[in-house]
Amino acid sequence: MSQTTSTAKVTTWLKHLKSGNLKSKTVRVLKHIQDHPNTNLNTMRKFFDTADKHKITHQTLTSAISNLMDEGIVRFVGNVELEGNSYSSYCFVADENDRYWVKKQRRAECFIR
Repeated sequence: MSQTTSTAKVTTWLKHLKSGNLKSKTVRVLKHIQDHPNTNLNTMRKFFDTADKHKITHQTLTSAISNLMDEGIVRFVGNVELEGNSYSSYCFVADENDRYWVKKQRRAECFIR
């Protein structure tokens, strides 16, 4: 796969993860998903509202997740029921070949809508 703008984004995000440079909100969200496999939106909202010293709003959180999913580095793994509500769960996609297919599937899903 040739390097495109989107793969450059992923390369940068991964470089920041590896170096511990977590200044970007997107990278902080990615780090949380990487560290907590199958984490869900409710858990992340609570974490970024209380535990993270730089709070991330719900809108920014969902936007970051959407961008990460568009690039194939995060994938939806299902829903979890908590407190009578359904929340999406996500996992980190470590393998570059898997990211390619996740990204391709995400594009197809967005096209269908």
